[in-house]
Amino acid sequence: MFGTYLEKDMRDPSRNFVPSDDDFINIKEGDTVEVIFQNDDHQVEKLAVKVKKTETDSKPYTYFGVVQSKPLVLESPIQGEKIAFGSKHISNIYPRD
Repeated sequence: MFGTYLEKDMRDPSRNFVPSDDDFINIKEGDTVEVIFQNDDHQVEKLAVKVKKTETDSKPYTYFGVVQSKPLVLESPIQGEKIAFGSKHISNIYPRD
């Protein structure tokens, strides 16, 4: 279900921002992050997820959130679905308002 920035974005790191450990630790409830999803056919889509809970006391960091974007390519997850994901699935952290 998930892809990772290590698998996808590191092939060409100049294309994407790769968050640091400090960035991951500083993700808070209410933040929006971009999560990479991949299906069994290796189709990849990045979707916005609103963070509802964080567990960053120790690695691997874990987050819980709700998918904000409507997928255009993938059938799952759906917009509004609650998910759990790890820091390795985050490709971007959106600026706070």
